[in-house]
Amino acid sequence: MQPVSAEQFAGMLRTFSDTAFRLETQPAYFTSTAEREALALFLAGAPRPPGEFPVWQTWLDEMKELVTDAVQKLQGPPRTSPFAREARLAHS
Repeated sequence: MQPVSAEQFAGMLRTFSDTAFRLETQPAYFTSTAEREALALFLAGAPRPPGEFPVWQTWLDEMKELVTDAVQKLQGPPRTSPFAREARLAHS
């Protein structure tokens, strides 16, 4: 891939019609102890699920609650699918 000149880039910005994407990166990122531990385990071939790290489980629990609340506001209380009932009855 060749670098794009400033003139070419300006032309692209003037002519795009659907979407634009901007990626900003930093030279370094703060990593917590949990992130460093998770990365070390991943690189060693022994990854662990995020929920096994207490700091991430807290966040996962918060996200689950937010999503559940949003879904219930949009769809009403959870319903059991007829397919789930049929599967449960078939395995009884």
